[in-house]
Amino acid sequence: MKELKNDKFRDYYIKNKCRELLEVDIDKKDITFIDEGVMNFVYKVITPKGNFYFKQALKKAKHHERIGKDLSSISYLRINYEKNVIDKIQGLFKNKIKLPNIIYYDDKNNIIILTDVAGGKSKILQNVLLLGDFNNKTALNIGKFLGILHRHTYNKRNVIRGSPEEDMKNWKVFLKMRTKGIISERIKKPVVYELYNLFNVGLKKHTYDILIHMDCCPKNIFQRSDNSIGIIDFELASGMGDPAYDIGFALGHYFLFAILKEIPESSLSAIQLMIDSYIEEINHLKFNNTYFLCRMVKYAGAVLLYRIAGSSPALYIPKEKFSDLIRYGSQLVISDCSKTKDIFSIF
Repeated sequence: MKELKNDKFRDYYIKNKCRELLEVDIDKKDITFIDEGVMNFVYKVITPKGNFYFKQALKKAKHHERIGKDLSSISYLRINYEKNVIDKIQGLFKNKIKLPNIIYYDDKNNIIILTDVAGGKSKILQNVLLLGDFNNKTALNIGKFLGILHRHTYNKRNVIRGSPEEDMKNWKVFLKMRTKGIISERIKKPVVYELYNLFNVGLKKHTYDILIHMDCCPKNIFQRSDNSIGIIDFELASGMGDPAYDIGFALGHYFLFAILKEIPESSLSAIQLMIDSYIEEINHLKFNNTYFLCRMVKYAGAVLLYRIAGSSPALYIPKEKFSDLIRYGSQLVISDCSKTKDIFSIF
């Protein structure tokens, strides 16, 4: 396997594939480095036929302060897994939700070429939320995306990693990482206990044959100028898991930015729309029971704690906000919320 960090190989490879697959010639200036190469190399390529992304998973993740042992041990075949996911769900979504198309997959060099889901004036949602802009339509579409994903894949054997056992292993790793893998002396024992309980209950009683995105957070979502959204980064997805985890993970990041921006009223409106649009999609499914919303809320609380005391801390969080995140996150984790109005009462 040759890595795209090699200038000669990178320039030759990208130019050659653009000529071969797209029938266009590009210059070196059309190639922009996107990912820092901790786990992947990603390059954006501008062509007369649109923008494309060349993504290569490294065989071994580099040592980095933002990556713990769990993340660094993820298989380099994650590019293949991402391909499997996109192939399975392509066509499920309408105009308001954009997925990348796969142009080419190179199993020898572990490279995938994807179409751009961003569009001309789109913005990464993380950057938008950092400004305190909680767009209702974006939140609604995130809920709809996860609801459609879960509705269409529930009770179907969508094997992503070659076998159900490997998908189960992947689900267990991420569930553990983002629940009982959260460690801090500032988190009180009842909260730690509930994080352990959330892991055990989620694994034993609420693991379904269902496709889980696993990393549906604002850095992987584009807010487009036409009020649609673009979703990327399916390499961590699994063919089984707890759907409450997926929506809780997305919801938790909205709570996080609401706390950072001192909870403007618009954030609560967006959060409500995300929940409502998700529930509307999965309302008739058996897993949508009384305890489902409660787990969703607990997972959301775990996100607040994970982003400051887990294996992947968020660098955009100022230390003076840690106490607030621990307080609110802890309240959500140990809550018994059964209605969304009870969720908001915590704030």
